[in-house]
Amino acid sequence: MAIGIVKGLTVAANTPPVGFVWKSASPISPAAIFAGTTWSQLKDRAIIAAGGSYANGSTGGRASVTLTTKEMPSHNHSGSTSSAGAHTHTAKVCIARSIDGTMAFGHIYIGNATRTTSSAGAHSHSVSIRNTGNGKAFSILNPYIVRYMWERIG
Repeated sequence: MAIGIVKGLTVAANTPPVGFVWKSASPISPAAIFAGTTWSQLKDRAIIAAGGSYANGSTGGRASVTLTTKEMPSHNHSGSTSSAGAHTHTAKVCIARSIDGTMAFGHIYIGNATRTTSSAGAHSHSVSIRNTGNGKAFSILNPYIVRYMWERIG
């Protein structure tokens, strides 16, 4: 199966040097084209140019990530209550009471009254702020195109 012209290489006589990385849309190993050569297929990796941050041959990275607390952006949650100090509550209530102690019909007084609770003294209320999120991993891949790759090792 012919795979066409490779950039910089036009015929099989121009054998790529050891360390050369072959990229192709064809799954055929370059060893089938360049007799007497040995190639290692590179799988599930992207290529980054070696330089100041990355040493030649080093590997790393991951396709998705779940952030830890240390990796989350700095943020805060807040909630508050105020101390209302000593206070009471009042309510209007309906009351029924006997006029003569017999509770007989006609001897009962029904009316409204205002009642006040006793003071609980100065106090405050607590607030609880729940955690949020679900820890789901997300993709960190750049847009990409996939090709077969081999590196000449011999």
